[in-house]
Amino acid sequence: METKEYSLVRRNKGYTTFMMKNQNDIGEDFKVIEDIIGKIDSYEIGEENKYRVILKNNQEVDIKFNNYNQFTLFSLDVD
Repeated sequence: METKEYSLVRRNKGYTTFMMKNQNDIGEDFKVIEDIIGKIDSYEIGEENKYRVILKNNQEVDIKFNNYNQFTLFSLDVD
């Protein structure tokens, strides 16, 4: 059985929040997130832990990170 590196925490109108274990760097965070949203082409740093991600299919997704000692919460805008 395959183990996922993330789990769904909450779905709200406009965004979905997931939890994952802390990674070594943002590149590893995005590898985990690719399992959910698809292949990432590029990303831009926005305001305060928020990134605008451009996917290979030209869709854009905003992601906000909240880092804690043992885990990271990340929210995906799903407008």
